[in-house]
Amino acid sequence: MYATRIPLTETKQFSKLFLDYVAEKATLKPFYGLFPKLENFAAQIQTKQNFPATHRSVLVNALKEQYEGLEEVQIAQIESLNDSRTFTICTGHQLNLFSGPLFFHYKIQTVIKASALLKAQYPDYHFVPIYWMATEDHDFEEINHFHLFGKKYIWEQAQRGAVGNYSTAGITPILEDLGEKASIFAKAYQTQKTLTDATRAYTHALYGAQGLLVLDASHQALKRLAVPHIKAELLHNFSERALSDSSQRLAEDGYDSQMAGRNINLFYMVEGLRERIVKDSDATYRVLNTDMFFSEEALLNLLDTQPELFSPNVVLRPLYQECILPNLAYCGGPGEIAYWLQLKGVFEASNIPFPILLPRQFVLYINNNQHEKLKKLKVAPTQIFEELSTLKNNLLNRLSTHTFDLEQEKKEFDRIFMAAKGKIGAVESSLIANWEAEKTKFLKTIENIEKRLKKAEELKHETSIKQLEQVYQKLFPDGSMQERFDNLLSISLNKPNYLAEIYELINPFDNRLLLVCD
Repeated sequence: MYATRIPLTETKQFSKLFLDYVAEKATLKPFYGLFPKLENFAAQIQTKQNFPATHRSVLVNALKEQYEGLEEVQIAQIESLNDSRTFTICTGHQLNLFSGPLFFHYKIQTVIKASALLKAQYPDYHFVPIYWMATEDHDFEEINHFHLFGKKYIWEQAQRGAVGNYSTAGITPILEDLGEKASIFAKAYQTQKTLTDATRAYTHALYGAQGLLVLDASHQALKRLAVPHIKAELLHNFSERALSDSSQRLAEDGYDSQMAGRNINLFYMVEGLRERIVKDSDATYRVLNTDMFFSEEALLNLLDTQPELFSPNVVLRPLYQECILPNLAYCGGPGEIAYWLQLKGVFEASNIPFPILLPRQFVLYINNNQHEKLKKLKVAPTQIFEELSTLKNNLLNRLSTHTFDLEQEKKEFDRIFMAAKGKIGAVESSLIANWEAEKTKFLKTIENIEKRLKKAEELKHETSIKQLEQVYQKLFPDGSMQERFDNLLSISLNKPNYLAEIYELINPFDNRLLLVCD
């Protein structure tokens, strides 16, 4: 495999906020703690050194319970979390069908590789990669599909509430359609009853041997650890004020907000239901879109007895994560990093250390067939991030023996018109507007001829143009990055060792895109 790294600024795929973060721009430094460099983890370890032993014990017991029944479980990895010298490197992701787009795997591999590199740098400590499953999400339309070889597979069902509780029974038609192509996924969906358990099963099958642990945080004992923060949110709405302040300061620096907070950033969650908790003017709490109402006393009693019924939204989920994990860094994509940058004030208000924000690895894979076509067209892989129109123009310029633009002629024409304009103005200035209008019409005529010349030239090289378009559409399907669209199976079915090969190339502390060609 041929591999190179490309600065993110050259890919034209990332927001100004994210690019400024990886460039360590001074304007953003007040919004995060330490930058993701190996040498900065020594200080982060000290910051997280006082993580409560009781929290570690609860976490270990929850993980052991959740891993019951799975094969080849690394119990020692779970139990290591009881040790005060063990820390986690975490990433979170939705329970996408068949793992969804490729970047899910790049996130997982980033935290695994980061943990290994940290162990080499700090041998006196142990680092555990964690995949935090978004089991409490309720936006099923975001996760119910995946793309494979030009086809969109959709899981049609009518279940409601937190997606982690959904029965996997309805996935059978997709498994039958795929046949033996997806054996790891098929085994997980056929042997596990819920989407949570199935996702844990296939992720464990793919990455368990590398030490990855998969966590479902919708667990009563884990939620109980966050009760003080949930109570503070219900009574004092602390997160809204902290988030609003950060968002305003970011806006003043020219950055758009990734998320907006609410008065109460919590959901009420039971089987088949996850709806927002709101507080009315009479101090009554209610659950939206239901007939459920609570007095303050009743709701706080419920929190004490059944904390698992309270589900944090996007504002409080990161805080909950850092409350229950001895975590040093969170690994995410551009959108995730953007909303974490709004949250530092929320952490400060809760007196919980803010994690290092580690960008995931970005990858573009060009297979052998695509690479050969690009070489034939004399397009370097590093040039593929140009606009398709630019690539096509450059290709036509290389292939054509004629010049199909009339730029020189337009310049000469403009010179003549300007000379004539001077003469016209000297005789009758009222005619200048007519002359300018004629000039505009004539330039439009030249532009139309240029387009026809270009079209004629494209027809002569139609095969090459189509080959370029086909490769481009494969690498940027629907105008999106390949990693945000294609499923793992689109590569691994033809290249079974793909994940292992990519893992060797990944460097979590090099904030450039990894371009890989067969």
